[in-house]
Order: sequence, then structure tokens, then C-alpha cells
Amino acid sequence: MGAPVPPSELGERVDLILGRIDSLPTLSSVAIRILELTGRRDSDVDEIITLISSDPSLSSKLLAMCRRADRGLTEQVQTVERAVVMLGMDAVRCAVLSFEVFEALSQKQIGEDATEAPEGEGYDRRALWRYLIATATAAELLAKHHSHDEGPRVRPEEAFICGLLHDLGKLALDRVLPRSWVRAARAAEQRQQDICVVARQTIGLDPHTAGRRLAEHWRLPHALQDVIWLTGQSPSALPDLPHRHLIALVTVASELVRSRHIGWSGNFAAVQDVRRLAAEAGLDPRGLDRTAKQLHEKVSERAAFLGLHRSDDRELLLESVLAANRQLGRMAELFEQRGDRSTRYSKAVESIGRFLRYPEPARSLGSAFARVARSAGEAWGATRTIGLMQTRQGAGWHVFTFDGRGETTASAAMVKFVGREGGPPDLDAVAHDQSAWAGAASELGRVLEGEVSFEGLRAVTVVHGWGPTALLMTDGRGEAWEDRERVDASLIGVWGSAIAAASQQAGLRRVSEQLAESSRKLGETQAALVEAQSMARLGELAAGAAHEMNNPLTVISGRVQLLAGRIADSENKAAIDEVVTASTQLRGLIDSLHFFAKPPTPVRAPVDTR
Repeated sequence: MGAPVPPSELGERVDLILGRIDSLPTLSSVAIRILELTGRRDSDVDEIITLISSDPSLSSKLLAMCRRADRGLTEQVQTVERAVVMLGMDAVRCAVLSFEVFEALSQKQIGEDATEAPEGEGYDRRALWRYLIATATAAELLAKHHSHDEGPRVRPEEAFICGLLHDLGKLALDRVLPRSWVRAARAAEQRQQDICVVARQTIGLDPHTAGRRLAEHWRLPHALQDVIWLTGQSPSALPDLPHRHLIALVTVASELVRSRHIGWSGNFAAVQDVRRLAAEAGLDPRGLDRTAKQLHEKVSERAAFLGLHRSDDRELLLESVLAANRQLGRMAELFEQRGDRSTRYSKAVESIGRFLRYPEPARSLGSAFARVARSAGEAWGATRTIGLMQTRQGAGWHVFTFDGRGETTASAAMVKFVGREGGPPDLDAVAHDQSAWAGAASELGRVLEGEVSFEGLRAVTVVHGWGPTALLMTDGRGEAWEDRERVDASLIGVWGSAIAAASQQAGLRRVSEQLAESSRKLGETQAALVEAQSMARLGELAAGAAHEMNNPLTVISGRVQLLAGRIADSENKAAIDEVVTASTQLRGLIDSLHFFAKPPTPVRAPVDTR
């Protein structure tokens, strides 16, 4: 099944495909001239006969078609003139165009494949041609049975050609991109969608666009180009064109053929209400009923007439019944698959509800993993679960082990991969690399001394992307892992949210503790700063006081020393000595204030300690 085409590549790819369509063989000049002549009411029969006779291949095909017609002629048709008279101008015009288109688009494919792409399941080229012939026949019958009083007249032969070529784009894409076209056909059947929608998503171009480009390349009439471009749209939504009734008629014919399961249209979407479409197109409902009754018989005649297949109307009817049964079987299978998937979705929703109703809150990373392990046991039948988490790249791995009830089976551990070059591996990257994971799991087993074994477990990534990564290793039984992970994506998302929230809460607690410690240290630092500022101011005060006291003390000390030399009596001399002693003590105090205000800078020097 192809992936959608990225927008950046779409324009370039569309140009490439359209270029390949433009390189397809054109219709021959003889065919184009015949189409021009037979489309005119005053066409010259002799000129048409001359043109057909000039093309040996076209002549032989026309004569062979007369033999297949077998209209009770007693003698075999040998000349082109007799064949044109026998078949009529309208039949010749239809036959020429059918031969040319079949010839141009049934050759070896070009472009992406050197050989023809296999059809296989999902696509049958012969069935596509049968569908186109059936649509052409239905359009012709609708035009014949339509009452002209009910709406505009559409020529039956014009309706036939437009019905035959309305899906020209499918033939073109099959020719230039055969393998991609087959893949799109298979995808359309698997998804029960219209192949036009799938082709637009996977190839980048739908058959309507491709068909109109090829019609322009072949210089087909503008009315036919618009039929190729707009068939399939609701008649009420068609633009106001001169030939909108022709487009609407072909749309009704196509849906009628789909409802009868004739051939392969590539449209697996539900068939539209044919009666509603016919009413919107202004078609006579009685003509619709007559067309539906005659369709299988007339399609068989037309196909045999053109030599494209030889089954009779009973065989064609049987093929249609078998195709309808296959379609019903496929739809029943899809409904069964969707029913199973719906049941699994319901179970996933129930598991989410139970998980959210667990009474105990996840207060830590370990308790969050325990809740997830318990939910995995209930939803998947897991009997053993291991939770792994790495809060950031380069950090160690948290390891938690649980049983099916979410009970811890081994002590939690933080594995830092000590001694490993480059530090702990990136859990998100390792989880998607089988060989790297095998090495990390083996190393974990050695570090945890055999307490944890990863044998028989499969990994589910529950938290990933920027920030933390968490894995859930479980032995859950049941459906295929890939399908279960897709169906239970919502449940896994809820698990991941719970684990991520617990991780963030734990991180917030750590941040809160770090903020508290930082606040305490900040307070201590601020107190020390205040004390330092106070001591600095005290030092400045002490330096100023010492300076102011030092000058009077010098005068006092000098005068007392002079008096001490002049006084002889013992009593006065003792008093003078006391003053000298006090001034000496005061000078020591002033020196101490100088030392406090401006401590000396120590000078380091080598000394001999011997």
C-alpha cells in the first residue's frame, strides 16, 4: 500500500507523469480523419471508404468485425465498401475509435517498468475493458430509450463513444505507471474506496486528470474531454456546459454498470442511487428500467462484435453474480474486521476508565509505573512488567519490576552504567536498535546481578520525544503486537501521560528541595555579608578614632617625658611616671585600632627550620 506523496514532491511527480502520458502513441491520422468525417451529418461515404482502405490493419479489423456480426449474409463480406454499408456510419465510427484506443493502450508499458506489471489480486485489465464496454453500451441504451420530451436529446452513438472512453485515464495510468497502478488498485479494494481517491494520494495524479491530458494529446472532441474530466460528479453539481446532459448520462450509465457488477471499475465505494442520479440527469425512468433489463445481453453482443471477449450473455451474467458475491464477501470480511477492531477499541476505553479510577494516586515515579503495570496486566494479560525510564539524555536509567497485579518483584534501581565509554546510552535510541538494545539489556542484567531478565518481553514506548523517555517491557499475551499497539494507542498514551506527570512531579520535588537549600545558603551568605559590612564600617570608625587620638597623645607623652626630667621630689615623680605608663598603654590601644582597621598583608618567604 503506497504512502501519500509529500507536497514538496507532488508538483515534480505530476509533471513527470504528464510528460509520460504525452509520450504515449497518438491516434493515427486516418482514425482522426474518420472520426471527423463520421461526426458530420454531411459526411462523404466514399471518402470514408477510401480512408479505411488506405490502412490495411484497420481494413482487416473492420472486415473481421463484419464476420463476427454474422447478420445472416449469404456471402462473406470481402470489401470495405460492403462493410461500411453493412455496419452503418455510427458503428464504423465506434469501431474505429475502439480499435485505435485498444491498440494504443494495450502495448508494452513504458516509464517505471521494463516489463508489464503483474495483475494479481485486486486488478484485472480485461475486466476493466469489460466495464468500459458495459458503460458504453448502457449509455447507448439510455440515449435510445430516453424520451425526448423529458430532456435534451443525446445521440446514442455519441453516448457509446463517451461511455467507452470516460475512464481513459485509468488505461493511461496503467500504461505509464503499471506497478504503481496495481498497488493503488489493491489499496482501493482493501480500503473499499474509489481508486481515483487512492491514486491521488499515492501516485499524486487521479485518472480524471490523466485521462483529460491524454484526450488533449489525442485531439479528441471537447465534449469527450469534458466527459472524461467530469464523469462521476453529481448531475446537479455539473457546470453549465452545452453537453452537461451527456456527462450526466455517462455518470448514470457508469453507476448502473457498477450496480450490476459488470467488469472492474476500480471504484469500491458504495454504489450511488441510480434512480436518484437519473432523476437529476432528467432521464426517463422507464428508459432506465429497459436499459437495466437489456444490459447483460447487449454487453455480450457488443464485446463479441468488437472481438474483445467471446462470452455470451449468460456467462456474463454469471460473472456479474460471482463479482457481486466476491464484493459482498469482501465487505463482510471488512465489516468483521471493523467489528473486531471496534471491540478492541471498546476494551481499550474500558481499560482507560479503570486506570483513571484507581484509588491510590501516583505519588512517585515507581508508583506510576506500578499503576501502569497493573493496567497492562488487566488489559493485556501481562504477568511480568519492567519499567525503564531516562529523565534526560546522559542520565542513568530507572529500573522497576512488577508482576501482573502491579506489585514490586525486585528493588528499584538507578543504573548509571559506570565505566561505560560515553556514559549511559540514550534509551530512546537504544529501544529502536535491536543490536544496541541487546547490549544494553545484557549490561543491565550484569549490573543488577541477575535480578532482572528481559527474556520473552516486548517493548512499548509510552513516553518519548523531547525530555524523558520511558519504556514498558511486558509479556502481555493476546492479539498481534503491532495491531494491539495500534488499537491501544489511546491507552498507551494515558499510561505515558501518567508516567510523564509523575516524572515531572518528582522533578518539581527535586527542584523544590534544591530551592530550599539554595534559600538557606543565601540567608547564611546574606548574614555573613551584613557582618562583613558592619566590620568594615567599624574598621573605618576605628581608623578615624585612632588617627584623632594619636595627635593629642603624642603631645601629652612628649610633655610628660619633659616634666619627668625636671621634677626631683619623689611624690610628683611617681605621679609623672603613672601618666607616662597610661600614655604608653593608650598608644598600644591606638596601635591595636590601626591593626584592626588595616590588617597587615602577610608576606610569604622561605625559612630555615633546622
